[in-house]
Amino acid sequence: MPEQITVRVANVKKEYLETLTPLAWTNDFGKTFKATTDVDKVDYDWVKNNVLNTIEKIYLNGGLQSLIIWIYDTFDKDFCVITLTIDPGKTGILMEASTDPTATITKDTRVAVDTIIGNIHAELPDIFVRTISSAKTISATLSSMASAVGATMPTGSTPTTDIDRLCEEISKNTKAEVVKPKETLADYICNPLLKTELEEIRDFFEHSATYKSAGVNIPKGILFKGPWGTGKTYAARCIAGTVDCFFMTCTASALQGQYIGSGAENIRMIFKAAKVLSEKSGKGVILFIDELDSFGDRQNRSGGAGGEEDRTLNQLLAEMSGFTESENIMVLAATNFPERLDSALMRSGRFGRQITIDYPDDFERLHMVKYYFDKIKMPLEAGVKHETISDLTKGLTPADIKEISNEAGILTIRQGKSEITLDNINEAVNKVITKNIRHPDGESEFIKLVTAHECGHVLAEVLYNDTIPIKVTNYSYGDAGGFTQTASVMTGLLSKEKFIDHIRMLLGGRVAEETICGYITNGASNDLAKAKAILKSYYKDYNLEPYETDKLEQIVLDRIHKIYEDLLDEFNVEENKNVLTKLIEQLSSKRVLYAEDIAPLVASIRKKVVF
Repeated sequence: MPEQITVRVANVKKEYLETLTPLAWTNDFGKTFKATTDVDKVDYDWVKNNVLNTIEKIYLNGGLQSLIIWIYDTFDKDFCVITLTIDPGKTGILMEASTDPTATITKDTRVAVDTIIGNIHAELPDIFVRTISSAKTISATLSSMASAVGATMPTGSTPTTDIDRLCEEISKNTKAEVVKPKETLADYICNPLLKTELEEIRDFFEHSATYKSAGVNIPKGILFKGPWGTGKTYAARCIAGTVDCFFMTCTASALQGQYIGSGAENIRMIFKAAKVLSEKSGKGVILFIDELDSFGDRQNRSGGAGGEEDRTLNQLLAEMSGFTESENIMVLAATNFPERLDSALMRSGRFGRQITIDYPDDFERLHMVKYYFDKIKMPLEAGVKHETISDLTKGLTPADIKEISNEAGILTIRQGKSEITLDNINEAVNKVITKNIRHPDGESEFIKLVTAHECGHVLAEVLYNDTIPIKVTNYSYGDAGGFTQTASVMTGLLSKEKFIDHIRMLLGGRVAEETICGYITNGASNDLAKAKAILKSYYKDYNLEPYETDKLEQIVLDRIHKIYEDLLDEFNVEENKNVLTKLIEQLSSKRVLYAEDIAPLVASIRKKVVF
């Protein structure tokens, strides 16, 4: 065990300080420790456990950075010196901060600051902090001791109101973050029916007295459900911004505790904070819990009955039942898997009201395209219409469309152009869908196989989903040798046939490899994984056909094999094989085919011409 060690860190600049993460702070002090101490002579594990981890605690508590920023603001210095004295014989670490390495700290100042730190850092009793100035979070106490400390708090270094302080404390001490959103429902693009439902939630806040006087109960919880990226969180923010109330947001996974009882305690804390904030501010509070299925999934418990997930869920149910009408608090939650949620969550009085936020329809998608591309301060090239972009983004989410507009802008700037071209937009769509940039071409045999594979997806999409894909390419992106952007999506009410038709589309790539090339590869592994997952849901989640639970895996494999064999026969029908051959010839030549290119090639096998 080492003797008493002093570590000095000089020239901690303000602009650098504001960019540091807890890990960066720890590493920074660790490097300084190595530079000022003969590490070989000390137990490094002891240093790591007792020094570096303690510094990280100080950072996470907000003490260190706010302390230094206060020094900058008070003494108009661009650096400060921090000295840590570690004494293994004692439980504490003495931290001293100064704008001058030679500065002396008077006895009166030590007494005053010790009193202040003792109040704010009660949760870290093993850490002692002394300095010639203190953190902005304790400004009120410091101001009352100004004579002892000998400093005056600078203007603007503290929160402007008690409510601001309360919001800071909630964000700091609970798993939730408190904000006042600027977005309103006027910014939220959706179909009229969904907008009406969202405006009704706003009305609950604005006219709560009217509902109460009529003896009508306002919903305590509302569940937003739908796929990833469709705007569930944004909808909640827009409602809060419209009614000018506070927005407390957290994820269910963050609330879930590692130790027994900690998840329930996290729930209690955020609900208590919401009630205090509503009471003190006189405004309503929307408490938004994202990823509700993280602990609301009773069917897939990891710890069994009575485990930590059950305790957390039960605490949420208890808190929602304990709401009173006068508290003006509403809980909004979001999930991508509503079918997994515990029935106790879904009953009236909890999340009995549910709102589906799905993929945008044609009307919504066109307005989203206009909204996001208009925010990019570069015009579209002549001839490029919003309607064309909307067609290219069919089946994508609002988050995808926003990212596509941004990527198109990035490509335009990198090319030194002033207008966004259709090529830029197409490349942005490809990048967002595949999450990768385009790769150089591989060997000709590889391109031949990929071309057949992608055209197989097109043929199956036309034959079974009766829709023409938006685009197909044999350019390589990331792990994908090529990709097909289909127009059909697995959303809404789906029949048994739709599930099987989608599986046929996924298997069409490998079937085409065998039909045209005479052999198959592992390139269809992702398609097969998706097909298995869909078929498992077909049986297990939706019970669309009876099955033996203990034989589900084998049932899925056998069913996929049967679909594959039937699809192979269908692809070898002369007319279908001729269409597949024509698709391959055109894709080999053009490298990218769009709906208008595909339509005439598949017209002979279409049930109806619609694209």
